[in-house]
Amino acid sequence: YLLPCPNNECEENIKRRFMTQHRDSCPHQVVKCSNWCGLELKRHELEFHLHYTCPKRIVSCVYCHTKDEYQIIGGDHYDICPDISLPCPNNGCEKKIKRCLVTQHRNTCPKEEVDCQYFKVGCYEKMNRENLPQHNEE
Repeated sequence: YLLPCPNNECEENIKRRFMTQHRDSCPHQVVKCSNWCGLELKRHELEFHLHYTCPKRIVSCVYCHTKDEYQIIGGDHYDICPDISLPCPNNGCEKKIKRCLVTQHRNTCPKEEVDCQYFKVGCYEKMNRENLPQHNEE
């Protein structure tokens, strides 16, 4: 005795004793995302969803290669990623530096504003680091 598959788009007729088996593999059966994102979709759509659209799929940051859920990497991660390149914050410096190296760069950047090395004895001028040697000679 054959029964129609209860899934609307499936056109198969199945023997009653195989109905459970068919339902567990029917491409038109509605299933929940196995990443627990909460989405319910047809079984034949699941693989595409898991690999390309699920917000809970695991991806790697293209800069630091940290692995996490897409919703994390694609969201706030780039605001804190240590390996993303940022422009030097100093006016006139054209270098791009990894976020984790910005402080180190600023300690040597010729465009960093610094105090005169004689600040402690009364010279309160500020200048770019590149102008310090000339200022000290004057």
